[in-house]
Amino acid sequence: MPDDISIVGFDDLHSSMYTTPPLTTVRQPLFDVGQRLGQVIVKMIREEPLDIEIPQLSLVVRESVRRIG
Repeated sequence: MPDDISIVGFDDLHSSMYTTPPLTTVRQPLFDVGQRLGQVIVKMIREEPLDIEIPQLSLVVRESVRRIG
């Protein structure tokens, strides 16, 4: 399959590594996302200026993609 088409998922579900072929996916740090969301909600309640930071995402390369080059 990777020779014909590449597939990338999102959230890096635990089952992603057990599919055939194992799914390449984008991993997001859920704890950090929740923590930052909580901080934003508190600032909104206090009517403070918002400074929203996007957490660092990472690509987990498995067998559902083919390397180019």
